[in-house]
Amino acid sequence: MEPGPTIVHLRPATLDDAPIVFGWRNHPAIVALGSQNRTVEWEEHHAWFREAIEGGQRRVFIIELNGEPSGSVRFDHKDGIDAEVSIYLLPGHEGKGLGLRALRSACEQVCRSGWAGRIIARILHGNHHSLAAFRKAGFEAAAADDEVDPMHVNLSWSPVATVPHNRITFGLHEEQAVTQAVRSGQWAGGRLVEELEARFASVAGAEHAMAVSSGVSALRLALLGLRIGAGDAVAVPAYSCVALPNAVLACGATPVPVDVERDTWNISPVALRSAMEREPRLRAAIAVHTFGFPADMQGLGSCGVPLIEDCSHGFGNTAMGRQGHIRILSLYATKLIGAGQGGIILTDDSSAAAHIRDASDYVDKPAAAWRLRETMSAFEAALALCQLDRLPELIAQRQRLAARYNASFAPLCLCLPPEHPHRVWYRYVLNVSHPALIISALAEQHIHAAIPITNWLTAAEQVGVPCSDFAYRHLLSLPLFPMLGEMEQDRVIGAIQAATSNV
Repeated sequence: MEPGPTIVHLRPATLDDAPIVFGWRNHPAIVALGSQNRTVEWEEHHAWFREAIEGGQRRVFIIELNGEPSGSVRFDHKDGIDAEVSIYLLPGHEGKGLGLRALRSACEQVCRSGWAGRIIARILHGNHHSLAAFRKAGFEAAAADDEVDPMHVNLSWSPVATVPHNRITFGLHEEQAVTQAVRSGQWAGGRLVEELEARFASVAGAEHAMAVSSGVSALRLALLGLRIGAGDAVAVPAYSCVALPNAVLACGATPVPVDVERDTWNISPVALRSAMEREPRLRAAIAVHTFGFPADMQGLGSCGVPLIEDCSHGFGNTAMGRQGHIRILSLYATKLIGAGQGGIILTDDSSAAAHIRDASDYVDKPAAAWRLRETMSAFEAALALCQLDRLPELIAQRQRLAARYNASFAPLCLCLPPEHPHRVWYRYVLNVSHPALIISALAEQHIHAAIPITNWLTAAEQVGVPCSDFAYRHLLSLPLFPMLGEMEQDRVIGAIQAATSNV
């Protein structure tokens, strides 16, 4: 059996660590690299170590690899702002990227705490291995006005901005549109909402388009449009956002988790047919274009049950948003079309559309549990109109970023997301063995990766959906959004290259 991944943990040193650090300080390799080039006696070391732990001029961290103390990172204040760093790792652990992870984490901790504003590393001339390692950890040539040392190469490290998993896409047009909506005096509904509905109907080739308050409202209302209620069952992808079963439950119906296809992570037509055989009450199914990969709508349609096509991850081309009996989109802030909140419902069924409009607003109507106030505001409509105008440009930028990831990761033998001629790159999701460890490694470099979907299945439900269970345990989502800069993406690529070589 191959050994598992090495877990790197960093903890502040305590006085109990004095003996082990004493041994490390007198190791020949450390003595040779030290500025004084000599061994130390226990009394000298103990006094130094106590001052390091209890004083204010040093910070010492112990590096633990799989729970075993295996080295240390030390910081010494230079002038109350900068701190000089040194790192030691026991022989046998070098060259695996473990020291880099510990070094980055330690630097971030001392800077984040405010103890140091910048980290300085002094590398002996000729020590090319250490010089390369510190540069790989993010250290760069020190400023020209720093103290000149003829014996050493001076490098510096400063805190870096976080690369988020998502970033809202907006510009001057969105700002102006919201300002105009405020000044219009029509904040709830009105002309902008009607314009948005007309635009979506035109883009999607639908007879009816209804703008509502959220994506989950769009799902609930779509189910009501199909007359789903108590006693009915609805198939939902077992690997999907919890909004789907929540919408089914809100109608008084029962969600039936159906397994997804391996690699596309879309609801499986084969699994749907099997679910229909087991559950005679099943009256509808929800199909998501997961992460922007087109679901097999033809295969699902052949199952003979009405389909709600969830296009929140995939919209903007003819392959998605035109095939379900009812189609919906979420306009959440970080979706393909972001409006803060909001949802769109599309259908060619006039009866369903009339029922949906009736259920979306209770004003001047008899009391009914299924009628709520789920209409869209003018502000959301203004944002959505801007984003809809820019959709081709936004999709093209996502495509460029995904292609760059693919080209960079292809040599790493990673399980990359599948491509498709009509794919919309809403998410860039890798299939990896240990996503939590990679997320942690990237977080040390201020990069936010994520588990893309939270598992809402019960333990019993997980048994019958093996592909969905696998997806929950192995899929990892990297930053991918139109405003992701090239330098930011370079950081993500470099971090994945380093992390996957050690996990």
